[in-house]
Amino acid sequence: MFLTLALLSRRWTPGRQWIGKHRRIKKFALSRKINKSKRSAIARQVDRFVSRPYLTGDEELNSSMVSNRKWNYDKMIEKRKQFKTLVSSHVHLNFLNTGQKF
Repeated sequence: MFLTLALLSRRWTPGRQWIGKHRRIKKFALSRKINKSKRSAIARQVDRFVSRPYLTGDEELNSSMVSNRKWNYDKMIEKRKQFKTLVSSHVHLNFLNTGQKF
């Protein structure tokens, strides 16, 4: 009786319904099935990667050092592109001498 009144009088489900011997079981919707399959696929993929390493420890260390060097080099090149080439002050101030005639 209490359970029926609780369900009919309110829009929310009381917390006691989800625990206990006579609990109300949540529906297993399609979205829950999809999310569960995605999580299990990710777990299988991680297990596969861990079980069969492609590179040895030395190769992995070397590859990361090479990629870091390349990244640093590319970053340095980008910084150099930001700056214009330095021109001497003579070129900048040359217009001041144009009107002088001796």
